Amino acid sequence: SACSSLQGGSPERGGSTGFANLSVLIESELAGSGEWVNLSARRRKAQSRADELSSGAAMLPADRDLFREFDEIARQEGRLKKSVYPGIYSAVKNVAKRRKIDFVLSMDDGLLYAESAYDITGEVLQELKTIRARSDPLVR
Repeated sequence: SACSSLQGGSPERGGSTGFANLSVLIESELAGSGEWVNLSARRRKAQSRADELSSGAAMLPADRDLFREFDEIARQEGRLKKSVYPGIYSAVKNVAKRRKIDFVLSMDDGLLYAESAYDITGEVLQELKTIRARSDPLVR
């Protein structure tokens, strides 16, 4: 399954964890988009030509634009992916809450969701200040 609880838990027990394959979720959200289908076809075509060139095929004048094509495809794919992230995040958060999962990890991009009770950012910032103060000769 795309999201699975690995262990039960709470802040006291270390929390429960699940995972999701973000690539699968993004692909599912964009599969019906004509623009996504077109970009996928363009990527396959460009990759096929790049593979031919790496196998020793003669370079044609049009091949000079191949890198630009890859860049443009990546830019447009990034824009489309970014457009579906809020919905995916909401779905991940809803499933996590329903299943009492404290952390959801992505198989490809790291942490997707965490209960705010586990956020130690403030404590880490304070520790950094403490470390800087100890190493700053003017503070001594």
